[in-house]
Amino acid sequence: QANVRVVAPLIKDEIRQLAVTHERIKLIEEKVTHGHLEDADMAILATDDHKLHQELKKWAKGRHLLMNVADTPDLCDFYLGSTVKKGDLKIGISTNGKSPTFAKRFREMLEESLPDETSQLLNRLKGFRDQLKGNFNEKVKKLNELTSTLVDHDK
Repeated sequence: QANVRVVAPLIKDEIRQLAVTHERIKLIEEKVTHGHLEDADMAILATDDHKLHQELKKWAKGRHLLMNVADTPDLCDFYLGSTVKKGDLKIGISTNGKSPTFAKRFREMLEESLPDETSQLLNRLKGFRDQLKGNFNEKVKKLNELTSTLVDHDK
């Protein structure tokens, strides 16, 4: 439900097509200035102008505007990580802005290697946990014993 504003002197056709099908995306064909950020809650900068990024970051800081600056982790208030989802399993991956490409590839590797039956496994483990008796330490010990077969320690 977010309103998205794309500000750039040149906007690719793929972005234009996306905007046609999503009414909350507004395209502005101009070089970005702090005026474009006046009423924003957060901003993602991806220009080839490092000096502009530094200026906008300094301006935004005084307004508590959260900012992500592509390829410049030092200017980021937040990072865009990758998320692996297999049913109820969600795994967040972040490289703290150092290599989004690695995070993407690692996500792809995990998605391929996790079995489709992961949700069923989680449901069974929850059912087993719900039936356990005893104190917290005893329950953890039993769950560790049960799940130890998921990892091959001999490798």
